[in-house]
Amino acid sequence: MLTPFMAGCRRIRQFASEHRLTNKLHSMLWLTKGYALPASMYASQIWGTRYMKQGAEMNCPLQTVHMCLLKGILGVKRTTPNWSVLRECGQEPLQFNWFRAAVRFYNALLCSNSSTLAKAFKADTEMSTINKKCWSAEFLDAFHGLERISSDFQHRVRTCQTIPQSQFVVDVRKRLRSIWYQANQLGNVDQMDKAARKKKKRLR
Repeated sequence: MLTPFMAGCRRIRQFASEHRLTNKLHSMLWLTKGYALPASMYASQIWGTRYMKQGAEMNCPLQTVHMCLLKGILGVKRTTPNWSVLRECGQEPLQFNWFRAAVRFYNALLCSNSSTLAKAFKADTEMSTINKKCWSAEFLDAFHGLERISSDFQHRVRTCQTIPQSQFVVDVRKRLRSIWYQANQLGNVDQMDKAARKKKKRLR
C-alpha cells in the first residue's frame, strides 16, 4: 500500500505546483484529504488491524509518509513532533480512518447472507483466544483504551452483535486526543512548580 500512497502524495505536490497552490496551506490540506487519504484506505480494514491499537498510531510506514507530507506543507523540520503537526493541520492519524473502516466491515459481515463467510468469521473469532495475530484478536485489541464502553465493544464482537458507529467514533476521537489532555496536565504542573519556586525565592 505504500507505493500507491506515495503516488497520491506526488500527485498532490504536482497539482499544487502546476496551479500555484504551494503557499496556500488550506488548499494543500484539502488536497491531502482528497488524494492521499483515499489511497491509504484500500483493504485497510483487513491489513490495518495491527496498527489500530492504542500506541500504534505512528508505527505504520504509511503514517510516516503522511507525516512527511504534512511537515512539508507546513514547512517545518522533520524532527517536529508528529502530534503537534496533526493538531496544527486539523487532521487525525490514519489509524482513525482504518479503525472506522474496520468497524463498518465488521458490521457488514454480520449482515451478510453468506453462510460460508459467517462460519469463517466465527472460526476466526474462536481462534482469537489462542492466536493473537489473527484478524479478530487484533481487532479486539484495538478497542483497548477507549473510554467507558471498550468492554462493551469487545463483548459485541465476541457475541456477534453490531457496533454502534456513532458511539464508536466519539470514543476513538477521545482516545486519540487524550495525549493533549495529558500534555495540558503536565504543562499545568510545570507552571505550578515554576510559580512555587519563584515564591520560595521571594520568601528567601
